Amino acid sequence: MRKSSWSWLISVLVLVAASMEVLAFEPYRNYTYDYQGETWGEPQAYIPGGVIRGEDLGIGAFLSPSDIFVASDRRIFIADTGNNRIVILTSSFALERTIDSFNNENIIETFNKPEGVFVTEEGTIYIADTENRRIVILGSDYALDRIIPEPDFKVDMPLIYRPIRIVVDQAGRMFIISRHFNMGMIELDATGQFDSFFGAITVSANLVNRLWRRIATQEQRDRMVQSVPTEYSGNAVDPEGFVYGTIGTPNAPQPIRKLNPMGVDVLRRLSLNPPQGDLSISYDDKGWPVRSSLTDICLGDYGVYSVLDATRGRIFTYSEDGSLMYVFGSLGNRVGSFLQPNAIDRTADGEYLVADGILQQVVRFRPTSYASLIHEAIRAQYRREYAEAERQWMEVLRYTSKSEMAYIEIGKAYYRKGAYASAMRYFRLGNDRIQYSKAFKKFRRESMGAVFDVGMSALVLVLVGVLYLVIRRRLDRRGGKTDGND
Repeated sequence: MRKSSWSWLISVLVLVAASMEVLAFEPYRNYTYDYQGETWGEPQAYIPGGVIRGEDLGIGAFLSPSDIFVASDRRIFIADTGNNRIVILTSSFALERTIDSFNNENIIETFNKPEGVFVTEEGTIYIADTENRRIVILGSDYALDRIIPEPDFKVDMPLIYRPIRIVVDQAGRMFIISRHFNMGMIELDATGQFDSFFGAITVSANLVNRLWRRIATQEQRDRMVQSVPTEYSGNAVDPEGFVYGTIGTPNAPQPIRKLNPMGVDVLRRLSLNPPQGDLSISYDDKGWPVRSSLTDICLGDYGVYSVLDATRGRIFTYSEDGSLMYVFGSLGNRVGSFLQPNAIDRTADGEYLVADGILQQVVRFRPTSYASLIHEAIRAQYRREYAEAERQWMEVLRYTSKSEMAYIEIGKAYYRKGAYASAMRYFRLGNDRIQYSKAFKKFRRESMGAVFDVGMSALVLVLVGVLYLVIRRRLDRRGGKTDGND
């Protein structure tokens, strides 16, 4: 009896400890949106795990760090823009080296405010040397491979070239974002020649906006979204060659894009609310609306992606279908907050790294057991291990009973198994009318099929009975006639 009491006490303490981890007080709160666009509080998914400062690395303070890239070998590359250098850390966040110059045919050259860095699986380093208006490519030995100067865009109009982001696909094609460049990303082939303006975005003005511009003051017109192509703010590339991009302009339609090789947006938006950052709108002290301004994007495993909101200092993470998984981060100068979030990336261990251009540091965030459960469920779904995914989503519901995403995903698991009545129940709990309708149609068809089978069986039995009676009656009549003749 005493032994079972101790076991019970230990179990309670373990549960309390796990709950304290995901419910710990932080300078922000985790939340999600319901089907009506209202926020619901959720357990903490990520909590601060420390900061990385240049002083602690022994290289002096960072100055306006603008980009972070986690390479396939888990090393971390930081574009320390104000110090004109690239800082390289080991997977354990120790300093490996800094790169602030390179030898170009016996001439030592330096960077001028580099804002972007990308590393291939082979270890080739691509640096967006912003103010020098060029791409510098270094080999895995850090020696200069080549320099790609400003490309010839082959258009009869002046274009200002300031590369701030670069990603490279497995074919060697480069996709570059240039500051104040609203014709899409700049696509260069593997030799560095201009290929196309990739994934250009156009915004058409509606009649109401055009009329409003005629009567609005100059200040009001300046604050309105311009009906011109908008510019990308961040990009990433997945192993299949799809290029993801964020659009920093508030109010931009579909501010998260997944571009196929033709530059066509193919991002899946199957959730109840579209992936776009915050759905809610706040107002500044002058009464102007404040909306999310997405400044960067990073990719995880199994189709998961995260975007960084510079306006509110938040990280939004979505599943492959566009469902919001969790939110964390805030503006401020406490641990876990930012004053100028510039860039984000994710380590192989599931940590997020966010560069702050004003606090001059990189903030680390580690996952709680709640976030780990969600990722395990996503992983199982991606691998089509639906029974395991269902089990993981059930565990998620132990942390929160308001996760519409969990209810919907459990409903999908039942739907795949053909348990349409159970699927309907969970889709209803998740307020997913579309999925509920699909399950209801299957359930109705299955029910009608069962009723039809029973009806047909009964009809066959009736027909057999009737046939039996007819035959029996005829036989009886023949028997009667034979007896009369005798």
